[in-house]
Amino acid sequence: MNNKVDYNSICDNELKEQTIKEFHRAIVKDLINKYGAQTMKDVMRKVNLQH
Repeated sequence: MNNKVDYNSICDNELKEQTIKEFHRAIVKDLINKYGAQTMKDVMRKVNLQH
């Protein structure tokens, strides 16, 4: 799986690493709120086993 994302296709400016981290943090918080912390831990365990 290729983890590299071409952010230029998403926005006009090159994103700073801190901006990307904050964006990811917001997504994670939303997923935890929607599905629960234990479910998300289980998902991450399964994802990590695949790599």
